Amino acid sequence: MKKVYTNFLSVIFVFFLMASSFISSAQTTYYWVAGTAVSSLGSDSKWNTQLDGLGVSRSVAGGLPNDILIIDGTNVGGTTPTTGVVTATVSSSTIGQLKMQTGANVVFQRAAAAGGSGTLTIAGDGTSAPDFVVASGCTLTLNSPIVDGTVNIALDVAATGLVSGTITFTNTGEHRITSQIAEGLVFATGSTFNSDGSGASGYPFGSSSQGVQYGVVFQSGANLIFSGSRSPMGGTSSYQSCLMKVGSNYYVKTSNNNSNGSFVNLKVFGNLFIQNNATFTADGPMARVQNLTIDAGCTFITHTSGATPVLGDLVVNGTFTGPTGSSNQLIMGGGTTQTISGSGTINPPSFTIANYSDVSLLKGIVVSNSCNVYGKITFGSGAKISGPGSFSSKVLGSATTVTGNIVAGSYQVSGIVGTISGNTGLAIVGSGLSPNTNVVGASSGNALFTLSKPALTTASGVTFDFKSDSATIVYANATGMDSVNGNVTVVGSKSFSTGTNYEINGPTNWPFGINSSSTTTSVGLGNLVINASITTNYNARVRGVLSLNSGIVTIRPTDTLRITSGNDIAGAPFSLSKYFLTSRAGSSVGVLRFENMSTSKLFPIGTATNYLPVTLTPTSTMIYTASVFEGVTEDGTPLGTSFSAGQKANIVDATWIINRTSGSGNCDATVNWTSPLEGSAFNGFADSNIGVSKNDGTAWGVAVGSGNNTTNTATLTDSSFNAISVGKLGDVLPLEFKSITASVRTTGVEINWSVVGENFIRTYEVEKSSNNKNFFSVATVEAVGKKNYSFLDAEIFSKTTYYRIKIVGLNGEVKYSRIIMVKSTSGAEVSVYPNPVVNNLFIAGLRGISDIRIVNEKGEAVKQMKTLANSISVDVSKLTAGFYVITILGENESVKTKSFVKE
Repeated sequence: MKKVYTNFLSVIFVFFLMASSFISSAQTTYYWVAGTAVSSLGSDSKWNTQLDGLGVSRSVAGGLPNDILIIDGTNVGGTTPTTGVVTATVSSSTIGQLKMQTGANVVFQRAAAAGGSGTLTIAGDGTSAPDFVVASGCTLTLNSPIVDGTVNIALDVAATGLVSGTITFTNTGEHRITSQIAEGLVFATGSTFNSDGSGASGYPFGSSSQGVQYGVVFQSGANLIFSGSRSPMGGTSSYQSCLMKVGSNYYVKTSNNNSNGSFVNLKVFGNLFIQNNATFTADGPMARVQNLTIDAGCTFITHTSGATPVLGDLVVNGTFTGPTGSSNQLIMGGGTTQTISGSGTINPPSFTIANYSDVSLLKGIVVSNSCNVYGKITFGSGAKISGPGSFSSKVLGSATTVTGNIVAGSYQVSGIVGTISGNTGLAIVGSGLSPNTNVVGASSGNALFTLSKPALTTASGVTFDFKSDSATIVYANATGMDSVNGNVTVVGSKSFSTGTNYEINGPTNWPFGINSSSTTTSVGLGNLVINASITTNYNARVRGVLSLNSGIVTIRPTDTLRITSGNDIAGAPFSLSKYFLTSRAGSSVGVLRFENMSTSKLFPIGTATNYLPVTLTPTSTMIYTASVFEGVTEDGTPLGTSFSAGQKANIVDATWIINRTSGSGNCDATVNWTSPLEGSAFNGFADSNIGVSKNDGTAWGVAVGSGNNTTNTATLTDSSFNAISVGKLGDVLPLEFKSITASVRTTGVEINWSVVGENFIRTYEVEKSSNNKNFFSVATVEAVGKKNYSFLDAEIFSKTTYYRIKIVGLNGEVKYSRIIMVKSTSGAEVSVYPNPVVNNLFIAGLRGISDIRIVNEKGEAVKQMKTLANSISVDVSKLTAGFYVITILGENESVKTKSFVKE
């Protein structure tokens, strides 16, 4: 029994000792009660367990290392309630926690002439609760001249800190706050750190030997103000003492000296503001920055190489530039719409828009080296890319596959094995990466990539691939892509890759960018979105979707707009205010072309005054082109002889030119017209009397097919079309004249004419005149299906006689040939008329056999012929406008020359 009692007492004793030890090491909270007079922070009498000073003072000399010290702004005087600035001198000591709350305003400094550094170590309690606190509305100022020494606040490995108020470093002391764990000291939203001291060798958040990488973190809405000398980021490129998260603000208010630490090299920033006439010079390539703002009078100078990745907006009211010879790239790499604006100067060595980036350019950029667009660029009013550099829009880019390591939350791929070349601006794809991530920086020396988005997981040896989609160019400027005055006016080479997307939001005659070294005759587009009236400046091939949402697209007479994908034209319904105008000049008409047609396609084409669409429905995969012009001509071409008013009575006065360039089998062609183009009799035709007439290249055929005079549509099924028009069913459009000549013979004047496609013609009447006004018939020749006809007029006038052929159709329609002139006077002078000439040139006064040669301004023969006629008509419609010389070699080898001007 005695032994049991003894053991019981032993247990009680051990328990007592343990309880005594626990009590002696328990944390005690003390409040500052010393008032506003300068006092020592380590003085025990300045602290009390109660805010009103009626508690217990710190009793152990120098306090315990786990004490909690609180400075409360509502009362800093204890039993004598006081508010105001608390000024405390700091010597080296350790405490558990230090908190400033409810409006506390505190100044820490060294004692006069103390020298050295006073380090206040925060040991912490090992929990997640912050041990060093500057609450919202509170301020802490570290203020000592260098002769008095330096104040340091050091968070130990078990300590964390939270700043919601303001901390300021001032005077000349080399003050610092350091953390021994990553993100151990947090500057919260609304907090501010002012680094406006001028310490010569101290870094505000320590060097790599005093703190850890990202030991301090500025959260979104937190502010870091640099007005001192030493970099708040630390001393080397491989170390950044404070992590600037997205949305944090870094204000540079004084010019930096790169001998005072590493300011930019591989550093991560939230929002960066350069203010107060400061010049901020990069000491290396930047890792990334969110929004970059350069105030008026301020300058940002990039590094000589690497990148300056901007993931938000760039606002330049001052100057953005690079040193002479720099290859640094300004990279817009964000995942949301970014804006470049300001009233200053933006002159980056190079400029890149990354693959998933969407940039609104509201301010002109002058590039020294190159501009590469992988993503989307929207040009604002008057904004352009200019300078001595080059420009390139990128499509389907790639780079060599590599392997590397990622850490969750990190914006880097490190330890890269493989080739690092041509990756910047491309999309990067690999396990553990966020979707739609761009490469916004690359360093072969450090074997790393910088990413636009943080990695999702931690992994090693991950395989990464690279790609780009299609660049997109958006603009509304009238000068468009004009190489001299447009959106891109770089002096260097311009390359618009095949497949580049366009969105055009304003009227322009320069819609498409043209490669400066192009030897092709067309540009290749991806998707084309049109929201305004434009005129083509080149042949264009649309590989994606062509969307006409607003405006009129004028296809120049020499251009073809091709849809190669087989897609429909988006933007229906179309009308006179939204369609494709196939413009006409001379013998040429603009062309709309569909390739890979296997289903019905609407060609929404028209003229300047009428919407005249055609729908083609193929029976197999085909390629078709379509154009339309107003007026029906004898040969179905724009320069042919127009129908007379009488001939137009039964037709629609428009010609569709439809050609198949690939495929086989029949196709339905349905044309649509407007009522003003109908002839005087056409409106009264029943649907059963309406058809489509086709010109087979030699003559118009009988109108066949079906029509609807209410919907103004007519359909023809055929395997090929060429020129077609709409008319009365069963009627034929008149034949084509090939030539008409007149020759003086001893027995009179011999008239010869040649025709093509003689169908439904009743007679030819030979008419003559002495004044080219009043004609009368001298003979009637039956149409018998021949190609060549002649008539001898025995009664020639004494001087000049004019002849023409009147053609009479089976349906009573009448048309006339050209007029030919004959001079009967012996030795008459050769005459050429009209001069200037547009279509047909007449040569009169010839005798015997004449060799005729027409030579252009270069001395090249463009036409040669031999004739026995005294007067001939020469078709010069296809000659280029200019000056020409006619040489006539007679049968007696006499030579005569005449000249004329072709309009």
